[in-house]
Amino acid sequence: MKNDIKTVMAKVFRLKVEDIPDSAAAGTLGPWTSLKHVELILHIERKFSVRFEDEMVGTLLTLEVIENALKTALAGKK
Repeated sequence: MKNDIKTVMAKVFRLKVEDIPDSAAAGTLGPWTSLKHVELILHIERKFSVRFEDEMVGTLLTLEVIENALKTALAGKK
């Protein structure tokens, strides 16, 4: 799943997948701006057919947190 998220990040941030570290976070990954953050979350929601609550979107600021939230969201769909 992490690689799928990185693929989305690469598309949104216009980077190569291999340039996105596992420790990627807003503030440490240059192209990850507030506007791009919203775009990233929208792309992830579309790709994985999930919906994050508005209050949660502002907390999804690292690759690890996004991955954990996505796993939880997908588990809730079963």
